[in-house]
Amino acid sequence: MLLSISASRELAMVLNQQFTQYSKLKFDLPAFERGSCSYADLIFVQIYKLIHTGPRLLKPIYKSIIAIIANIAPYTKNLSREACDGLMYLV
Repeated sequence: MLLSISASRELAMVLNQQFTQYSKLKFDLPAFERGSCSYADLIFVQIYKLIHTGPRLLKPIYKSIIAIIANIAPYTKNLSREACDGLMYLV
């Protein structure tokens, strides 16, 4: 589902908005600096964690995950250090 909606330019532009609801998430997220985290950062960090620590049963969908990154990345205005580190690891 994320692959099909990630091709939308409108969604990719909205992902640049600041993420402010830290306390409502139950994910194991790195300590982002206040005000420097966008929704795109969350997607990139979660993709990194999914590939890095996830089960190897997900290997067949790696191409789809890379396509999601390729669809979102051109519209991303800035990234946090944590998201950049994760993307560099994947490269």
